[in-house]
Amino acid sequence: MQSPANAAPSSTQTAAVAVSLPQDGSTQTSAQFEQLVRRLLTSTIIRDNPPAVYAPCLATVLKIVSNILENPDDPKFRLVKARNPAFQRAVVACRGGTDLLTLTGFLKRVKDFEEYWTWSTDAECRPLAIPPAAELRLVILSSLLAHHAVKSHNEAELARVRKLEASRAEEERKRQVLAQIDEDRERRKLAEARRKAAAAAELVRPRSPGDRSETQTETEMMPGEFKEEDESDLVDGGAGGQMVKVEMDE
Repeated sequence: MQSPANAAPSSTQTAAVAVSLPQDGSTQTSAQFEQLVRRLLTSTIIRDNPPAVYAPCLATVLKIVSNILENPDDPKFRLVKARNPAFQRAVVACRGGTDLLTLTGFLKRVKDFEEYWTWSTDAECRPLAIPPAAELRLVILSSLLAHHAVKSHNEAELARVRKLEASRAEEERKRQVLAQIDEDRERRKLAEARRKAAAAAELVRPRSPGDRSETQTETEMMPGEFKEEDESDLVDGGAGGQMVKVEMDE
């Protein structure tokens, strides 16, 4: 019967070892570690997230790694509060962000009833020492993250500028449409004002004696009505009752 110390690891433990950072260098070579980091960056973090999401993630993990390298004798830089809002927004919200942190060597643990991401060195034995293999991997990781962080920042900035330019172009298009609508409205108002002014001028225009309106002309042309001066020339034509016009000699 195998003792617990010699028992084979479970599938869950094996998966955890596959993505964690070995501190003694016995499981992974530096080249293998670099390949894992590159694969995670290109096939998950950069591929599955927009620049505005993965750029802050890479910058945050780079800052965490740099703090460990720059302050090897300060254990506080090896702890990250899991519920820290900035950490949540930058790393947890990015797909693959916590995988990158795990690959860096961080493990989630509970301390004083609060969850932390803790850099998993042999801190209990040598809290102020960084094993050489782990330090080498942190340097490799820092270099890769610095390269991709600059690239992702540039891509995020380019995406931001393009979005801003597209927004400005759309605003300009809307402004031109509204300006055209206002111009058409003013043109119609001016045309209506001119029409009303012309109609008012026609009403007050003085009439000449020979200027007869259409109403007068139609009235004069109505049948059955005669001018007064013509009635004296009409005489009774006899029993037929027909009026006959007689030429009068002067």
